[in-house]
Amino acid sequence: MKREGFEAQSLGTDGPAAWAAAEKYNARWDAQREQIPQQVEQPYIGSLKHLFNEYRKTGQWGNKSSSTRKEWEYVWKVLEPVFGDVQVTDITFKLCDKFYSKLRKEFSLHKAHRIIKVFRALLNVAIAYNLISANPTAGIKNKAPRGRESIWSPQEVEALATKAGSEGFYGLSVAIRLAYDTENCNRWTFAP
Repeated sequence: MKREGFEAQSLGTDGPAAWAAAEKYNARWDAQREQIPQQVEQPYIGSLKHLFNEYRKTGQWGNKSSSTRKEWEYVWKVLEPVFGDVQVTDITFKLCDKFYSKLRKEFSLHKAHRIIKVFRALLNVAIAYNLISANPTAGIKNKAPRGRESIWSPQEVEALATKAGSEGFYGLSVAIRLAYDTENCNRWTFAP
């Protein structure tokens, strides 16, 4: 802001006059900011970032469910600092293996599995674009975590739902009861 000629100003005692002055000052800044050219960083052509940006413009990306797109965007936040500016052709098995080892130290097995799953799929897109001929993650054994399985007794369900409600998590309390009730339809009866 200083570079554009704006200085910190005392607006006086808090109240309508100060608020009006702040609004006026803010309007001047908004007008000035519209005149400042915004620089958009362009990724290097051939980089993983460029590939991902191009893929997001395709119909294949649009056909993915919103939850799948959200998962890819989440994983991209992990991939970008490491591989974003790297040329896709420079991504090797050795780099991927080192990355996976780091993931396993920093994240749970479940999260590491999800990251490698999306990374592998993104590199398959690179194959479809004819940027690479083989997927460098293919040699990584991406061990899937065991599925979670838990069976709660009616007393545990009631205790969890009651605790959630007493902590102010009323929606969670209802969700626990509904999930249990859906599984055990004969427990509750709703009359009109």
